[in-house]
Amino acid sequence: MSKTQAITTIDRENRSLVDLAVRCKLVTPEQEQAILTELIRELQIDPGFSVLNIFRRHDYLSHSDIDFLFAVQDHLEVKLLDKRFGKLAIANRFTDFETVEKALDFQAMHFRKTRENKLIGDILLANQEITLADRTAVLLTQDRIKDEFLAEAMNQLAGSELERIDINKRFGVIAVKKGYVTIQEINQALKQQKAEAGEGKARRYLGEILKEAFGLSDQNVISILHEQKAYEKQRLDLERSLHLYNSEIKMNQRLGQLFDYRIPRTKLEAFVVKRSELLEEISVHNLQNWIKLAGIRFGIVKDKEIETFLSDGEPGEAFLIAQGYPPEPGGDGSLEFLFNTDYSSQEGDVDSAQVPFVKKGALIARRTPHLEGKPGRDVFGNAIYPEKVNPCYLGKGTGVESVDDLSYVATIDGNPALYRERTLFVTPSVMDPPLRRIEGDVLEHTFDDHKFYNLVITGTVCHGASVLCNRLMVGQDVLGRVVASGSVEIKGGVGEGITRMNVARELAEIDAQGSVVVSRNIENAKIVTTGSFQAIGADVISSVILAQRGIVLKNVYSSGKGSSILRIGRHETDRLVELTQLLEHKEQSLRTLRHEEELEGMVARLQHQVKVQEEYEERQSALGFLRSMLESADIETPAVLDDLLINFKGGLGFSRGGQVHQFLIGIVERFHRVPLEQKQKGVQSLIDKNSGMYRAAVNASGRMEADYQASLGVIEQRMATYGKEIEILEKEIADLSIEKDFFLMDQEKGFLPFSPEIKVKNKIEQGTIVKGERSSLVIERTMYGVKLQEIKVPDSEETTFVIQGYFE
Repeated sequence: MSKTQAITTIDRENRSLVDLAVRCKLVTPEQEQAILTELIRELQIDPGFSVLNIFRRHDYLSHSDIDFLFAVQDHLEVKLLDKRFGKLAIANRFTDFETVEKALDFQAMHFRKTRENKLIGDILLANQEITLADRTAVLLTQDRIKDEFLAEAMNQLAGSELERIDINKRFGVIAVKKGYVTIQEINQALKQQKAEAGEGKARRYLGEILKEAFGLSDQNVISILHEQKAYEKQRLDLERSLHLYNSEIKMNQRLGQLFDYRIPRTKLEAFVVKRSELLEEISVHNLQNWIKLAGIRFGIVKDKEIETFLSDGEPGEAFLIAQGYPPEPGGDGSLEFLFNTDYSSQEGDVDSAQVPFVKKGALIARRTPHLEGKPGRDVFGNAIYPEKVNPCYLGKGTGVESVDDLSYVATIDGNPALYRERTLFVTPSVMDPPLRRIEGDVLEHTFDDHKFYNLVITGTVCHGASVLCNRLMVGQDVLGRVVASGSVEIKGGVGEGITRMNVARELAEIDAQGSVVVSRNIENAKIVTTGSFQAIGADVISSVILAQRGIVLKNVYSSGKGSSILRIGRHETDRLVELTQLLEHKEQSLRTLRHEEELEGMVARLQHQVKVQEEYEERQSALGFLRSMLESADIETPAVLDDLLINFKGGLGFSRGGQVHQFLIGIVERFHRVPLEQKQKGVQSLIDKNSGMYRAAVNASGRMEADYQASLGVIEQRMATYGKEIEILEKEIADLSIEKDFFLMDQEKGFLPFSPEIKVKNKIEQGTIVKGERSSLVIERTMYGVKLQEIKVPDSEETTFVIQGYFE
């Protein structure tokens, strides 16, 4: 008896197990023949005999092999059902082709790893790519819900509370029709159901309440649910949608053979071309549906024009079937300054005669507002945004005010300055600043603001006191904090011992934009200046001196109470670092309140999906071009294709060397030396396959665009609740940015036409730290009378410190 004859006498279950064992390579073809022969004999004796007995009898399969065989069998059955699930879901627009394919791939991978089945509906639901109601509707249509879960499924079938109430009522109607309960009992059960929901309890299915209250049997409930299941399946009519979907696919495949569409790179137009004379009637509706599935959904011409094209259009003639419109460009804003801004960009010292001067109330700048453009729309319905315009906003720094952000006026007499075309300042005139005098000390917990004045303090700036001024002269010591936009002269010292009477003291601080001169010792202090620092007759003890233009000292001590740090060259001040960090923190807080990261992620995902769609569209156009070329010539080699590309005037928008060109070259190479007819069939098969992927990408883009718009609305509502907080943050960020620009502007004024030096007339102690702009040095042994300078290493980008003798 032959193998074929044997199989015809074996029942289906045994035959499928043998075939599966061979496919899984658990049984060899030789063993298969022996198994079938033995199985025939056993079945003649016992028709209920199972091939599993033969597997075990001869040790063809181990227990684990048999378990694996049944697992694979279950998986294949589930996979078959889940493929149908996917088709029903796609046809009813619950999801799309691409999502279903990914879910099926995940299902297969999960089974390979775990030997467990994961249903496609559960995968899609877990990924939030299908709703619970839609998943239940498909499972119900497939008859995959067991009787004991039907009641729960009916509750899940509802997408909203109103639908859930309707489904429960339909259960009640069937129950009354069958004579199991009365209308009064149904109404009573519905009231109880509503009351339980009002108390926050989970809404129970009506059948459960009827069983409990009126003695409805389990068999009665199942009987009602079976009838309701048949009704709900008919109401949903998912199978009909699948039939229409399959018919639509066939029609669109046919239209893809009769027509080509072309979309230039601008995507502002879409054309349809007849490939030959039409020998069958094509409706306007079918052609419209075909181009919509191709993603062409905006600016479609009137039905009458399409009808004329179908009846009178010549083969090869491009018919404009859809047209978008381009964006309207906007206009940049502009700034006009009513003072000479050239001096502010010069490096080094500025001749005071060149520095502009304005009086309080003078108009110093005007701003012409920008004009926003208007977006256009392409034939896919996507917005085409105009190029961004420069609004030319101008920050109002100190000494400047503006009511409407269009006219800028000086609030003090002084020198206007523009920093990097973005922030406008008016600073007190360097020619003749007002003078103020404070007799005696500035006491602890005092803050004196003399920003636009030169200041003389006859006494001491005490611990905990702060002074803000232009230039400063202090008759005694500085123990607190000084911030000066000009130079500072101190007749006494700065700081004191780290402890006095065993009480810890904060550092004394000086932050100046001009030179700093100190007559006595500096101890436990920090001095920062964009100018030079001089303490010719003073000692520096455990202090930090940062002076861009150079340092001159008598002695530097670094042992015992801590190392001294001397730094020269340009550097960021502590306040500048603080401002930068504070700005970053507040800008991040603003981004959070505006949900900017969330929005950027959504936009990035949408743009990626649109790009995927465009790639499929370009390939579809390229394949259509290749098909039309094959109809007129046998493209045997890539060289022939290149010649055709050069001579082709169809405006497809792809060129030699690009991705689409390489894609075409790959196809030509694949069909190299294949008969022309077979090439044409192969290309048509690729067109049909790519068309499916393209339609899936179009649907995914549309769904993602809808999700984006919905999420955008939710985010805008959330932002509205934080409107005041956002407004405050924006103001704080603007103020901090202006303050930072002021510091940066002063720092840039500190351009050094020479290499700054550190000069120590007497002793610089071991352990002192010396820093420049790019290099640093720790003094390893105490030295006397030295000059330290940062220099560039020849033939290198590196710098280093050199130490020389200093005598003066």
